[in-house]
Amino acid sequence: NSNPALAERVEGDINNFLSGHPSLTVGDIPGDLLTASGSGLDPHISPASADVQVPRIVEASGLSDEQVRQIIADNTQDKTLGVFGEETVNVLGVNLDIALAMGLVSEVNH
Repeated sequence: NSNPALAERVEGDINNFLSGHPSLTVGDIPGDLLTASGSGLDPHISPASADVQVPRIVEASGLSDEQVRQIIADNTQDKTLGVFGEETVNVLGVNLDIALAMGLVSEVNH
């Protein structure tokens, strides 16, 4: 890799992610989780990236697996260019809906 700083950040991201998901291995991590923007605020991830985080979200939120999966489905946009592109999950929308379901906020506009 020609960018040691990026390689170091990605390695750190992998280690942080795996420490929070002890049942997973590096091979279980969808690529877009590792190539998200440097700020970590990339507003969209793939459905696979959202799916791999469901158990952690369930544990952290106290919501059921079914509730979390429904929230993710509600915040998943279809392919942006019809047959081209990929489905994406709006992370902010998911987080807001989880906060609403947990009673942390009383109203959500997104």
